[in-house]
Amino acid sequence: MTMTAKPKIDNPIQDPEAQPEATAEMSFQLISLDLIDDPEQPIRFEMTEASVEDLVLSIKQAGIIEPLVVKPTNGRYEVIAGHRRLFASRLAKIPVVPCYIRKVNSEQTEMLKIHENLFRSEITPAEEAKHFSYLIEKQKMSPIKIAQLISKSLSYVIDRLEILNYPDFLSEALHNKEISFSVSREFARFTDLKQMRSAVYYAKRGGMTQEMA
Repeated sequence: MTMTAKPKIDNPIQDPEAQPEATAEMSFQLISLDLIDDPEQPIRFEMTEASVEDLVLSIKQAGIIEPLVVKPTNGRYEVIAGHRRLFASRLAKIPVVPCYIRKVNSEQTEMLKIHENLFRSEITPAEEAKHFSYLIEKQKMSPIKIAQLISKSLSYVIDRLEILNYPDFLSEALHNKEISFSVSREFARFTDLKQMRSAVYYAKRGGMTQEMA
């Protein structure tokens, strides 16, 4: 997303410790791009130059309208929300980006990250699965806690975590969008791998709905 005019920059903030705060929890600043790091665990794991080509062009022409959300970390900043905008800004070679600075703990960081990303259509079930797994292993969250965090059912979380147990040929078909997630769930119930592989093969060739599976 872009703004109609680039902000005038007199003194971009260089030192995270020196920034004034608008409120006790959040402030707004223009921050030098080289001070902002990628998220410790990004939700999007396939981001290419081609995937942000239009955004890069837009940023070059008009700047950024939707600020990134970052948190101070060891004298630098870690992006919480806006990883795609950060990636595109680097490609556009702009010196600073508008940011909301939030002082948040690990759980709050994940909540903001999830609400920024998981409710966007371009996030795939496999990307959700990998991030849910990270929350369980690294943040020690239970599937129930994750479901509460994202306002979804427990079955929503469990269904996506099951993707991590799919055979390679099934997860590859899902990743390549040759079959839908609903169809992949039906195929995952097969106990015979040969039958499952055959079903995936024919689904890729002719298409298949959840009802047909």
